[in-house]
Amino acid sequence: MVLKKRNFKILIDILQINIFHIIQRSLMKQILLILLFLYTAQAELLKEFDVNGLVKSEKNYIKRILRSEKYYKDGKKHGVFKSYFPSGEIFSETSYKEGQLDGLSNTYFKTGRLKYKAYYILGEKEGTFKKYNKVGVVLLEENFKMGKRS
Repeated sequence: MVLKKRNFKILIDILQINIFHIIQRSLMKQILLILLFLYTAQAELLKEFDVNGLVKSEKNYIKRILRSEKYYKDGKKHGVFKSYFPSGEIFSETSYKEGQLDGLSNTYFKTGRLKYKAYYILGEKEGTFKKYNKVGVVLLEENFKMGKRS
């Protein structure tokens, strides 16, 4: 009989520990959901539509700072897409025409210096692609013709 009481006590202890862990995990999940809600509540996506109901532009704000702007024509990417660092400085500028990469594409360091520079025609790299370091020295330079290295 003593052995049974001891086993029962061990079982109670194990159950209490498991219940504590379940409550603790549940509480952590609730805290994470609240934090996620608070973060997303600070994000805004503003869309402008054309007369046909298709998206004409999108501007994404987080904590009232512009993070990206995109433009469309007839529902396809068209124009210069821009994205920004959380501090507001430009991160990238990419040109689109009728849904395809077309034109200049630049990516920047937080300092504002150029990181990558490429040119596209109908979605394919064309001309000189350059990669820079943080002080502006060219690290890589490649030439492309219709998307292939030349």
